[in-house]
Amino acid sequence: MPKDRNQAARPSATSRFTNFLRRRVRAVQGAYPVVKMRANVETRLNAVFRPGLYSSVHSFCLFIGHGRSGSTLVGALLNAHRNVVLSNELDVLHYAERGLPRNDLFNHVRLTARSQARHGSTGGGGYAYAVPDQWQGRHDHIHIIGDRKAGATAIQLYRNPELLRRLQDVVQLPLRFVCVVRNPFDSLTTTFKRTSHRATKSGDEYLRALVETYFNRWAAVEFVFNELGEDHVIFVRHDAVLEDTESRLAELCEFLRIDADPGYLASCAGIVRRKPSITRHSPECEWPSDLIDDVHERMSKLRWLEGYAWDSSP
Repeated sequence: MPKDRNQAARPSATSRFTNFLRRRVRAVQGAYPVVKMRANVETRLNAVFRPGLYSSVHSFCLFIGHGRSGSTLVGALLNAHRNVVLSNELDVLHYAERGLPRNDLFNHVRLTARSQARHGSTGGGGYAYAVPDQWQGRHDHIHIIGDRKAGATAIQLYRNPELLRRLQDVVQLPLRFVCVVRNPFDSLTTTFKRTSHRATKSGDEYLRALVETYFNRWAAVEFVFNELGEDHVIFVRHDAVLEDTESRLAELCEFLRIDADPGYLASCAGIVRRKPSITRHSPECEWPSDLIDDVHERMSKLRWLEGYAWDSSP
């Protein structure tokens, strides 16, 4: 039987086994009883040695949207700010839903962010997002704390909108959401290339399923925007971040109500590559013309995707 041209090559057996071990280790480390015990011990220590650790926190920050949109980069840049503690893909909604207390949740975020920085702040695409001479893995007074897990956050809120209220009850702070936007065709193509080897469907069926998931996540974004208002949700274009990192990051700092120190902005800009990755024409992912038309039609109903198209640049 000829190989489906929309199906990526499977990783080697060694690679699959290594990834399996990594997932098992993360599962144990992230198991709720382990997290609860570790975070609670940290809370007790903080009460003695650092009683005012979270007294200056004024907002809880989450990312929302679709994966492979550049949110890992933006999250890493924010985490380099002296007043920001932002973990990567911790999934705080899961822990809030399980009832992890406020300060325990904050401790879990802070300890995770510190550990991730020590391992080089590497993103899902294999890029290194360590910002030299800045504050990843450490902090001054904490004003913003939160997590970057855009795609999963969107899906969880799409399936259970009550999680938004649950999170508000736990953190007892204003929520601020960051949505990083990339050309949908590039986000979807990159997702397909990275995940299709695990799919049980044919390439065409899997790509269509990804499109459905993508716009379900946008439904969650619209829900959050309608619930909280424009003062609590900011939309950041990935291509704009690459083109003028300092200006876009300064806008993010203003949204989060933190200072935008010129040295911090310059250090962040120094690690950003200027050319966006356009993947939609990849031979590993063939787009049927009817699906391209369908995506265009759905995009037209979302003002935040204005200007993006199959043949746009980016």
